[in-house]
Amino acid sequence: MEANRIWHSMYKFPAAIGVIDCTHIGILKPNRHGDEYINRKGKPTLNLQTTCDAKEVFTSVDVSWPGSVHDSRIWRNSQNRSQLTNKANVLPGHDGYGIEPCLMTPFRNPTPGAEINYKLLKQERVII
Repeated sequence: MEANRIWHSMYKFPAAIGVIDCTHIGILKPNRHGDEYINRKGKPTLNLQTTCDAKEVFTSVDVSWPGSVHDSRIWRNSQNRSQLTNKANVLPGHDGYGIEPCLMTPFRNPTPGAEINYKLLKQERVII
């Protein structure tokens, strides 16, 4: 797969095809169900989930979730997750997502050896 080859040549992370993250986009509080849009910082937002490839090109965007929804819930309900399940490809993400076969997150307190080497994942995620 082309995306995997490019990612591996740039970041040396096997099986990755891109990276995933969410960000909050400020909005005016809606009249209907407005409290659902209040994020953890008390601001009305939409929680935007995106993925991008090694060339920093967006490969997916989902802006259908209110600000109160956690990144991991958006991921669990995403088309990206459905498409990657039972495939050999993975997306690196932040530690709030949790580890799945198709989603890799950094160790919070890595032990010496392979876990220390895995911290490179943080450098790769910066492009999103």
